[in-house]
Order: sequence, then C-alpha cells, then structure tokens
Amino acid sequence: MGSRVGEGGLLAVNEAERAAVTRARALRGEGKSLRAIAATLDAEGHKPRGRRWHVETLSRIVATTSLRRG
Repeated sequence: MGSRVGEGGLLAVNEAERAAVTRARALRGEGKSLRAIAATLDAEGHKPRGRRWHVETLSRIVATTSLRRG
C-alpha cells in the first residue's frame, strides 16, 4: 500500500495511498484502535483500494510500516 508497479516494472509512489498509510501510522502512534483508525481515515476522505478499510488490512499496514521504520 502506497506504491504500485509502474512503467518498466518499477515501483511508482501512489501519493494518496502513501498519505493514508502515514496517517494510519500516526493514529496508531497516538494509541488509536484499528477500528478508530478506519473510522478516521473514512471521515478524512482517505480511500481504501476496496470498498472500505478492513481492520486486518490496517493491522498489516501498521505492522509493515513499523518494521520499515525500525
């Protein structure tokens, strides 16, 4: 989440998704639950790839971005 395969098979940044990932990580850092993060992302207009934000997806996003930071 936050990038897609672009021309020539290279990763291209998806700014809208990257903003949602950054916001989700910040909210988790504030101690928000995954459900609260989903509600906030929806309220702020961040669009998921599917129909809605799933707790499982947010869990993976937060875990993946935390691993990259460390």
